[in-house]
Amino acid sequence: MRLLILAAFAVLLVPTIVAAAPPAASGTISGPNEAAPYAFGDEITFTTTTSGLRGTQYPLVYVECYSVVDGTFLYGQLDHPIATFELGADSSQWHVQRDDANCNATLYAYGGKGQTPQIVELASLAFAADG
Repeated sequence: MRLLILAAFAVLLVPTIVAAAPPAASGTISGPNEAAPYAFGDEITFTTTTSGLRGTQYPLVYVECYSVVDGTFLYGQLDHPIATFELGADSSQWHVQRDDANCNATLYAYGGKGQTPQIVELASLAFAADG
């Protein structure tokens, strides 16, 4: 009985070590870094920061633009934060439908293992572009 009481008392005296959870991934995005107004064919860049990325996580920026006339998806590009984005590049719908656009640039943390990628939105911003 004394041994049980001593063991219980010892457990109470041992400080509990609580590991702090690692910080959640976070980030910021600003820009476009080039002077406005923006238009189809312009090349734009962004400034990003990230913290708390763990393991296999890495940052990517997705720029997407939609028609102000009917909401049609006109252009999208996913690339590294240091990339230069050409609005309407290659064979996007914006080549055919030259409407003005509402655009978003979103900073994501990509990562994960195996066939289960994890995508976490960190920050976003909106801007307008002429067709």
